[in-house]
Amino acid sequence: MPPTDTGVEIRPPWPSEEPLFRRLLSGTSPGAERLVAAAAGRGEVLAAAAWSYVDDRACGLRIEVRPAYRRQGFGRALAAATIAACRHRGCSSLETTVVPPGPGLLASLGFQLESTLTTVSIDVEAQRAALAAAVRRFPMLPGYTLRDCHAAALAPLCRLWHSHDRQAATLAQIANVRNQAARALFRGAQPVAFVFYCRTPGALTLDLWAAAPSARGTRANLALAASLIGPALNDGTAEIRFAWADGTRHTPSLAARFSARTIMIQDRYLLPLLT
Repeated sequence: MPPTDTGVEIRPPWPSEEPLFRRLLSGTSPGAERLVAAAAGRGEVLAAAAWSYVDDRACGLRIEVRPAYRRQGFGRALAAATIAACRHRGCSSLETTVVPPGPGLLASLGFQLESTLTTVSIDVEAQRAALAAAVRRFPMLPGYTLRDCHAAALAPLCRLWHSHDRQAATLAQIANVRNQAARALFRGAQPVAFVFYCRTPGALTLDLWAAAPSARGTRANLALAASLIGPALNDGTAEIRFAWADGTRHTPSLAARFSARTIMIQDRYLLPLLT
């Protein structure tokens, strides 16, 4: 792309720039779309952007500007280039998630606040007895099986569970922008629920827990979460993290039951592109 009026050129990162790109946007999967803002004539990377395409949507937009170059228009230039690329592809919308208060940049570009995601943490040691009792209460039921796989393999399920469309963009973001594992619950050959998870030293994070309408609130669905929480009680895990979108019925009461504390609130913004 030619240089912009901010004195930068917007282009895909060169191979030699990959280490810096990964530092700016750690966790970006190899399949994500990528752009950088580089100083025209010098080639120095000033900012980076990543997102993914899922069906007719663009999801998980992340933009990071190097500290020394913030508030100089480089993030806006990258956002505008991303929006143009998504429109050229024919996407119906572009989604991003940020820590509130949402940047004024999003509103100025036409993004609309869609939902809020709350992330909480359970202290394993303090809640060990209660967690162990919950795991025992929800064993795997006859006729159901568990399978571990990469999260991206489950992305097509967001097309099947239309009533879960509020979280479809979040689902696509996790599956395609981050490199995560997934555990799915099957009844026979039919997947009925899944959870994306990440194990880091001392923590188990359940990033998105989604179920088909017929499985929500059932013992089988709770057994899926118990299958991950059970081992965490004996492997040195200090905290269990999970999140929910506003409007979710069951998860907030689950958090209250185990005295979970809020550690992050994020806002999901959506930009309609077919208007």
